[in-house]
Amino acid sequence: MAPAPANIDESLMTASPEALAAFAASLTPEQISQTQWRIEHNGRITMHDFQIALGVLFGLATFCLIGRLAIRLTSRRRLFLDDFFLIFAFVNVAAGTAILYKRIGMIYLEFAVLMHDPIAALMAFQQMDNLFEQSKWQLAYLLFLWTGIFAVKWCYLAFFYPLLRSMSRWLIRFYWFAVVFSVFCWLFLVIGEQLITCPYVGKESAKCFPELPASKELLLALFWICPALDGLTDLTILVIPIAILRQSQLRLLTKIGIGLFLSLSIFMFSCSIIRAAGTYYKSALDYPWQVFWLHSESCIGIIMASVTVYRSTLVGSNEVSDKLQSYLKKMFGRSSGTYVNDESDEKKGSFASSERGAVNVKIPRATLTGLRTKFGLGSRTQRTQATVDSQNSELDLMDYHAHMRAQMGASAKASKGESGS
Repeated sequence: MAPAPANIDESLMTASPEALAAFAASLTPEQISQTQWRIEHNGRITMHDFQIALGVLFGLATFCLIGRLAIRLTSRRRLFLDDFFLIFAFVNVAAGTAILYKRIGMIYLEFAVLMHDPIAALMAFQQMDNLFEQSKWQLAYLLFLWTGIFAVKWCYLAFFYPLLRSMSRWLIRFYWFAVVFSVFCWLFLVIGEQLITCPYVGKESAKCFPELPASKELLLALFWICPALDGLTDLTILVIPIAILRQSQLRLLTKIGIGLFLSLSIFMFSCSIIRAAGTYYKSALDYPWQVFWLHSESCIGIIMASVTVYRSTLVGSNEVSDKLQSYLKKMFGRSSGTYVNDESDEKKGSFASSERGAVNVKIPRATLTGLRTKFGLGSRTQRTQATVDSQNSELDLMDYHAHMRAQMGASAKASKGESGS
């Protein structure tokens, strides 16, 4: 690491503007170069690593979202409310990413000033107009990031809503509490946090530099409240799928498998904990660390929300899932004899299910989109009615119609065999 300056006194921080301009003009190229190196390598994560890590995460988020939309349009022939929330989240995160790469140098420069680097303070004085503009960019950046994060949460809530059919009243009330609580937290984090830390923009933001107008006790409480609210909203969302699965009649391992996919928002909760754990670095607010994990949370949220759709395609019971599994079998060289055995097994299964009658029809295999068909509601009649009701919902249409077509085909073959005999 480059050596710290020895001939510049920190008393320059309180010098007059004319004196600061004179000292800034006297900086040598070597001093500027060394200070720039320190600025870019300050904190727990360097600016270079910051850019690479977030670039990779944003690229993965883009790829996963495209895959999710392709699956939905192929298997469902349309997009649902949770898809639109996720698209809205991605648009906000993309806008925030563009702002970040444009202004990341100013983020590290501000952090260097907070670390009381005197030459960095002189360099910041030379870019004072740019620092004033940074307050506006920062306001827009945090608006985009927090909106993107909470849009992912609303995506999960929209996905869980159809699963609440025939659930207990307390769970439905808790669901709406989670919705209202998430909206309240979003408003506080987008508006309240900015008003408390620095209610000024433009040139008036100089009142917040280098010391914020709020007391240190209030700032410390705020920097803990923000990740706490973020984490609490994640926990309220995690409770919903766990409560739904507790009322199902699935096997324990199946519950665990589905629960893991439905509870992927726990990764967002982990980002909140890590962000809160690194609030300060050497007695200064580690602003790059806060921004990095906030941005990472938004990208990871999009990735995890997109992955929830993949399970129903890989192991589900719809036509797209069957075609994909057949394609994978061909790729890995399954023998023709295996296909014959698989086909005969499918015929046996279809014929057996046709003999049980249409009253007790249940879609085989637990999938994310057909989860409600596996819930037990007491008596045999109630279970049958719950199954029929869930099959009429939009999320079960593809699985239901594919299963019914298979049964109709098996029944037709059986009737032809009887007439031929």
